[in-house]
Amino acid sequence: MGGGMLKLEPTEAERVLVVRPDSLRVSRTDFEELDSFVRPRQMPAAMDIADDLVLRQGLGLTWEQIQVLREGLREIREARRKKVAPS
Repeated sequence: MGGGMLKLEPTEAERVLVVRPDSLRVSRTDFEELDSFVRPRQMPAAMDIADDLVLRQGLGLTWEQIQVLREGLREIREARRKKVAPS
């Protein structure tokens, strides 16, 4: 799949949690705050807001669980950089 999307096998996809957008309680203020960080590319702050809205409030994950996911994301990004970087 293009754009760096990971492929999931059917048995893996069965275990993926997906948040229904209509289940989130996101206000216009939440979107505006998120937008105020995304546009100037202040991604750590934007990620904190998005993770709070989707992962913590939407899926009920704890911040400790979110940190585990973030560490996994960091490891995947680093592995991809190493794979793409010229030797």
